[in-house]
Amino acid sequence: METNNTLLNGLFISLIGIFVVLISLSFFSIIIAIIHKIDEKINEMRARKHLKSTVEEPTMIDPKIVAVITAAALETFKKPIKIKRIKFVDKHTMPSSWSSSGRLSIFESHKIIKGSLK
Repeated sequence: METNNTLLNGLFISLIGIFVVLISLSFFSIIIAIIHKIDEKINEMRARKHLKSTVEEPTMIDPKIVAVITAAALETFKKPIKIKRIKFVDKHTMPSSWSSSGRLSIFESHKIIKGSLK
């Protein structure tokens, strides 16, 4: 009789423990979801603020510059292309000299010399 009572007490304590763990995991899951939603809203507000400050009025580009860029692209891709947008690089968005040097070394390593593939 006492063994049966001890077994029921152990089962009862185990079920309470499992229930407490599931409730606490659910609580943490809800907290994480709320924090995620708040973070998304904050990031969206920051992005809107950043876009408002960086959007500039489109300026007229000299047709000669457009012609030169189009000719260079046509020569590079060897097929007709359509220039949709030209974005000039300013001093604030220029890459560092280290990244420029790295890109240059990568371009040099991929250079194929005509006649070397015979």
